[in-house]
Amino acid sequence: MEDNASLVNWLVIWEKQKPGLEKIYQSLREKYNEPHRYYHNLEHISTCLKEYSDLKDLAKHPFEVEIAIWFHDVIYNTRQRGNEEKSAEYAHDTLHQFVKDKQLEEIQKLILITKHDSEPKNIDEKILIDVDLAIFGQQPEQYKEYEKKIREEYSWIPEQNFWKGRIKLLKNFLDREFIFYTEDFRSKYEEQARRNLQKSISLME
Repeated sequence: MEDNASLVNWLVIWEKQKPGLEKIYQSLREKYNEPHRYYHNLEHISTCLKEYSDLKDLAKHPFEVEIAIWFHDVIYNTRQRGNEEKSAEYAHDTLHQFVKDKQLEEIQKLILITKHDSEPKNIDEKILIDVDLAIFGQQPEQYKEYEKKIREEYSWIPEQNFWKGRIKLLKNFLDREFIFYTEDFRSKYEEQARRNLQKSISLME
């Protein structure tokens, strides 16, 4: 599944090749291959990029969205809060010599929307949220594997406490009028996503 998150794919995003881009890719790869990552790894980024290819034509700022996909989980530690903020900071420190200030600001805003605690304000934010949550709408076995990997990432939390928090999180998504914000993903994934989340909650309760 790493094909879409390869060095070639990373370099294709940039209109002009600049010294240092390969080094950035290697640092991203290093981060996403950290041993405590079972789901939020390079395979997740690859899947997000693949899902994004179906929505890219809708994006107002396709470059910024694609870069945000690469960076949105670059800092990931289940024992700390503020991973998205730290990922946005990491993107700033890594990319400030490669993109314009306005672009970097947009990339950081997009990364922060993956906290999933606020409504998206524009089409680019909607796209990134949908891409990040596409796993919800996959077939039951694939979704089940996702839940297993999330549990492994939080293995340090006692089971009862984990299920309690997980149920609350999934119910928050179910309480939305729609889980997905783009019409494309609603028609493609909404129905299955609701079935998956409801079944998951019922098994945990």
